[in-house]
Amino acid sequence: MNTTDLFAVITVIEIIIIILFVFILPRMKKAMVSMILAMGIMAVFITHVILDSRILGGEVPFFGGASENFRLPLLWGQLGFRVSDVLEGRELYTLVTALFVHADILHLIMNLLVLLLLGVPLEQKIGARNFAILFFAAGIGAGLIKLLLVAPFGDINSGLNTIINPNSTGIGASGAIFGVLGAFVALYPKEKVIFPLILIRPWPVFIIALIYGGSETIMVLRGVEDGVGHLTHFNGLIVGVGVALMMKKMKMIAGKRKWKKSDKNLVSELGKMAVSDNDKKTVRKIEKADLPEIRVAWVEHFLENAACPRCGTGFEAVDKNECDCGYVSLGDWKMKDH
Repeated sequence: MNTTDLFAVITVIEIIIIILFVFILPRMKKAMVSMILAMGIMAVFITHVILDSRILGGEVPFFGGASENFRLPLLWGQLGFRVSDVLEGRELYTLVTALFVHADILHLIMNLLVLLLLGVPLEQKIGARNFAILFFAAGIGAGLIKLLLVAPFGDINSGLNTIINPNSTGIGASGAIFGVLGAFVALYPKEKVIFPLILIRPWPVFIIALIYGGSETIMVLRGVEDGVGHLTHFNGLIVGVGVALMMKKMKMIAGKRKWKKSDKNLVSELGKMAVSDNDKKTVRKIEKADLPEIRVAWVEHFLENAACPRCGTGFEAVDKNECDCGYVSLGDWKMKDH
């Protein structure tokens, strides 16, 4: 086994551990899937930078990718997705490993920024399990659609446009991230999220999708060759829309929740204890939560440090539903099956 093969094996093991964390830690309420993915993708990139043959000599490819003197391009060849390899029945695992490999720090930062800005609010709405399914379905699905579109053109010819060249190597999580955007606009088009478009401010998701989705569509139709996987981005967006609508039809994702009187009373009582701006933001998140488990998680988080503003009674105790002076009463919230 040569050095590059060893580095590839190390990366695959690292990716397996990340995937296990994705499906185990959220069940233990230890972390969000979007956060685990972001940290995992960053960890893989750091591993590649450390393992590169020139790093110990002080030459670090922080910007603009790696030169031919580095081992990183060899790793991309082993871990990136190529249609020609899959057509020959080899390296099917690259449909997954390609999602965790990035060319340079700018590629990494851009993907992580979009993943966190869109992924965190969407996961809060649809839940950790659904978000994990969406991310991997969009990422893998984007590659499979590329396979179906490129395969008919089949000749292994380096002169082909990179969009339809079966030998072009695709790396990065952007296909899966465009899937997150597609799902978001399919389910909550009017929801506003903080995003850097013209200004860094809250933008409706449909505006973000219109700009990003529209630009990728134009790039694909024009056959633009700039080293960016525009076809993969477009495919991921479409897969994300399809997966989200399928989840909604299968009732894996709840529709807009109708508040019961007891729920409204709970929010009102929590509001009495919301002193800081962060407390008030948390109460608004509780009010907007579509899934019961998300609402419960935010309520539990709020109650960890909440106290009655009049008598100072805390509510961290399991059986504590009313403060000593009676100003705040959570009713039977802790006794109910949520």
